[in-house]
Amino acid sequence: MRPAVTNKALRAPSDWQAMTHGDFLQQQISSAVEEWLPRLIGYYMLTLGPLAKGLDLSASSCRHQLTVHDQKDADLITHLHQLPFQTDSVDACVLPLCLDFSSDPHQMLREAHRIVIPDGHLLIAGCNPLSLLMLGKLSPSHRKVAPWNGRFFTSHRMKDWLQLLGCEVVAEQTTGYSSLMGKHTRHEGFHQFGQKFAPWAGSIYLILAKKREVPLTPIRPSWQTSRQMKPVNVLSGAGVAGRGFRQLRR
Repeated sequence: MRPAVTNKALRAPSDWQAMTHGDFLQQQISSAVEEWLPRLIGYYMLTLGPLAKGLDLSASSCRHQLTVHDQKDADLITHLHQLPFQTDSVDACVLPLCLDFSSDPHQMLREAHRIVIPDGHLLIAGCNPLSLLMLGKLSPSHRKVAPWNGRFFTSHRMKDWLQLLGCEVVAEQTTGYSSLMGKHTRHEGFHQFGQKFAPWAGSIYLILAKKREVPLTPIRPSWQTSRQMKPVNVLSGAGVAGRGFRQLRR
């Protein structure tokens, strides 16, 4: 495993309030992913990063929904580049603006992909460089604060990374048509215009991907055996602290 690349310019926000118009972005992302959440089913769903707490993911039927990052308010406190979970052990993983502030986004994405079960889901939200949000990168007074101090990746590049990992992109969209540089962000007319005529230009892109694994040899179905889903122990057993640890061990 290659070491993480250090980048002093990357300062991940500790919460949505630490970002310019963070409440607006939180609401936009929560609303945009609501229609996708019923697809996220199973026992365990993880939300990575310190922005995990503010999202409303209650529409998902995953029984255990845990936040995972390296700050004290997480359900599980751990490093996001080396997740202490077994391979193929969780049903869904949500990454809200995580990769934009990661010193090694490839490694973080590989780890999220590793722990998700086959046919499980990855839900990614990222800052869109093909939007008005990029205007802040040109302003000295903005580019040192979140979200402009992050690394913006195009959705096309993110989909390339996912496909290299063997994931199938099943849905995508953008939201939040705003530069975030003014005092006001809620311009419904502009938002509707953008959705209709420039659906690729929202400030935040969202991608829902499914992990695919094709067996090397065909498996003959067993018609006499009824499969019954059971919870599994998802933790690998080291480097974890937090409120959710005791619950998962049961």
